[in-house]
Amino acid sequence: MNLHELRQLLRNTSEHEHVEFKTASNDYSLLGSGERNERRQKNSVYGYAVALGNEGGGLLVLGVNNQKEIVGTSAIPNITKAKEQIFNCLGKRIDIDEFLDEQERRVLVIHIPPRGIGEVIKFYGIPLMRVGEELHEMDDQTQRNILLEQDTDYSAQIVSGMTMDDVDSDALGVMQALYERRHRTTADSSQLLNDLELRNEEGLTYAALILLGTEVSLRTHLPNAEIIFQYRNNKDAIEYQDRVDYRAAFFRVQDRLWDKIVSRNQITQMQEGFFTPEIPAFNEKVTKEIILNAVTHRDYRQPGSIIIKQSPQEFTIQSPGGFLPGVTPENIIRKSTPRNRLLAEALQHVGLVQRAGQGMDTVFEETIKEGKGIPDFSGTDKHDVVLTVSAQVKNPAFLQYLERVINEKQVHLSLGDIVLLQAMESGDASPAKEEVQSFLDIGIVEQVGRTKGTRYMLSHNYYTSKNKQGEYIRLKGLSRDVKKQLILEHLRKNEKGAHLDEFAAALPELSRQDISNMLQELKRNGFITKKSGNTRGAIWGIK
Repeated sequence: MNLHELRQLLRNTSEHEHVEFKTASNDYSLLGSGERNERRQKNSVYGYAVALGNEGGGLLVLGVNNQKEIVGTSAIPNITKAKEQIFNCLGKRIDIDEFLDEQERRVLVIHIPPRGIGEVIKFYGIPLMRVGEELHEMDDQTQRNILLEQDTDYSAQIVSGMTMDDVDSDALGVMQALYERRHRTTADSSQLLNDLELRNEEGLTYAALILLGTEVSLRTHLPNAEIIFQYRNNKDAIEYQDRVDYRAAFFRVQDRLWDKIVSRNQITQMQEGFFTPEIPAFNEKVTKEIILNAVTHRDYRQPGSIIIKQSPQEFTIQSPGGFLPGVTPENIIRKSTPRNRLLAEALQHVGLVQRAGQGMDTVFEETIKEGKGIPDFSGTDKHDVVLTVSAQVKNPAFLQYLERVINEKQVHLSLGDIVLLQAMESGDASPAKEEVQSFLDIGIVEQVGRTKGTRYMLSHNYYTSKNKQGEYIRLKGLSRDVKKQLILEHLRKNEKGAHLDEFAAALPELSRQDISNMLQELKRNGFITKKSGNTRGAIWGIK
């Protein structure tokens, strides 16, 4: 990391599970104490290295306050020795970047590596995790989830006592038909079990039970392998108008479940050129992919069932087991590892999924192209993955605009490009310049502000296309000339003059350097003068 990248980090990153900012102005304990004292743990690089490592790794930034302002730190004067001490305690090598800004304020960026699969890192024997601003001992459930990661594929394990009498013959026939259609061949159903590794010399696997088991065998061996469907006339209603509990072989359930969902489907007609002229409330490809992901990724060792909630407004699915380490809502279209690999591969072989363990790219692409926005994972926690997809077209103008851009500019927009632009349109993204440079080059994104206050938004052409010029002005903010007039107006009303701090409070979107530059411009143009003080403490007034 260099100083430029550090400033980008401060500008675009908030404190979350992978970044921690600490003022550490005077000192900051390196190794803390072996005593179970939360204050000493909190003021310890080692303590935060343990907690961040347990959460997948990240950055500990010293010399930056909670407002992401550089204040400087004198902590860890000997970086080489500190790295050796941390390695001796943590057993992992860390990197420490040291920076001095223009005012000689020192910042340290400590790169914390992630824990290994199934590994719980401990602080003097105590496994730490972060809860808000504090460090706490990791709860038993979180430790259990981590330790279970080192287990072999659960779906590939043998179900003790399961025999061919526990296989639903109709479900087996469905699997055989799907396999033959995909591979354009004939197959023997018994041999197919072996070919798909659903059965071996030791017996039948949990993948076979989930896909092919009779209701009795599922109740006996895996009673939580069910899908609960609920329909509500309003997404916020407590009571449901329809409910079905599906506890049967998935190859028997899948079509019945889709028939239930599609029975309440509606079509939105688009009036002009668009990616999709007729948009269903519940897209078949998206809905089936979401269900398949829930079935293949859920943790069958956890209690609870897959729960589907359908309403005229949205489709939500809740699946037991949080994201696997390294997977987040932000990277899920690029990184996905199946929790139950054998189960995912069996579904791939019969043509229900294209790639084992993936498919969220399809969900994102289809949903955004239908003008329904970005799929929402906001209800997800360490116990459950919760995914919500809108059933209503929210912003067709955005997709119509993108279509015109693609045709007029003759450019290709990847799924990642479309996701980023959609997030910018909804105000959910603050990208760095490198992420939007190609958009700046073709004129569909524009820069607002300079230096620390720089941000990016969709271009004026987009807001003109949907007749929302007022929204464009509001988002872009006041022009530089208007801001200068505000400064002059403030000084006219304050005969004693004003300090730069007053202007910074009135124009929070600007950096102090930007405000200082405008004051200097007004001075050069003869409008204001420095009444007293030096550069940093000057009092400005009307000339």
